[in-house]
Amino acid sequence: LPDEPSTITLPPTLCVSEERAPRSLRDPLTSLLAATALPNVPRELLQAATLVLARSDSLLNALRALGCEEDKLRLNRTGIPLDQFGAVPRTPPAGGAWRFVQACRLIRKKGLDDALHAFARFQARHPESHFTIAGVGPLLAELENLRDERRLRDRVTFAGFLNGPELCRLFQQSHLFLHPSRMTGDQNQEGVPNSMLEAM
Repeated sequence: LPDEPSTITLPPTLCVSEERAPRSLRDPLTSLLAATALPNVPRELLQAATLVLARSDSLLNALRALGCEEDKLRLNRTGIPLDQFGAVPRTPPAGGAWRFVQACRLIRKKGLDDALHAFARFQARHPESHFTIAGVGPLLAELENLRDERRLRDRVTFAGFLNGPELCRLFQQSHLFLHPSRMTGDQNQEGVPNSMLEAM
């Protein structure tokens, strides 16, 4: 045995989060790229990775278009704890008091402005309806202004960040879930929104 332990350099784990923030992690087994925000993944990362995970077929296709090698690609479905987000029977509310919900980061690709415009049209016909938006993000002030322009201050609530049990209760108290995703000008797009799976 050598007098001193030898040093082994391990390949880093390469991660791209949904917020497009690359991180370098130490991992003794593999180099991994979790690609969920495209097309802002540098090609160098795709070339360096030994495994690339995507959470939807559309993201897999986008990775292929970026030149990612097929043998690196894996479809990685998102799991939901069904014991926390169980099904709840619902019936139409009395007096048209429909409860809408959207849960997400308040960012452009979530289509929150479209959701507010659509709800405004619905609320004009069902004045007792209410829309709760759960989440935080940089568009809060803009969305609050849009709510007020549409005269929905008493009909739309921005609930802020909710933890798992709080979000589950909100889903159970609501009748309809909204999530009109869009592709933004820089081609940023959804994979499979966790909140959509939880609401189902």
